[in-house]
Amino acid sequence: MNKRQTKIQRRNQVLFCLGAAETNSFSPTQVEKMIRKLFPDKVSAIQLGVDQILSGLADGKNPILVQNPNDNSFRLAHPKLRLALRARLQELSERKPVSAKEVQDTLMELLNSLRNLEGSPNET
Repeated sequence: MNKRQTKIQRRNQVLFCLGAAETNSFSPTQVEKMIRKLFPDKVSAIQLGVDQILSGLADGKNPILVQNPNDNSFRLAHPKLRLALRARLQELSERKPVSAKEVQDTLMELLNSLRNLEGSPNET
C-alpha cells in the first residue's frame, strides 16, 4: 500500500512541475530537478522514476504528454493543459488550509478530466 501511495504522490509531483514549468518542452532530468527543488522533504530516493511517469502520461488513447521524436523530451499534448493545471493549483493554494489528501484528490480528478478532453489534437 505504501508503494502505491508513493507512486501516486510522485505522479502528482510531476503534474505539479509540469504546470509550473516555464518551457514547452522538458526532459525527465529537468522534471526530476524541479521535484528535488520543490519537494526536498519528500524526496529521499536516488531514483525517482520520473522517466517512467512521463512515459505513462504519454501513453494511452488520449495522452496528456507527447514525446518529442528527436530526443528524450516531452511536451504537453494540448496548450490548454498547462492553463488547466495552473488554474487548479492556484485555486488550491488560495484555500486555507489545504490537506495533502485534498491536493492528491484534486490532481487525480484533474488528471482524469485531462484524459477525457474532447477535441484533443491527438485524435485523428
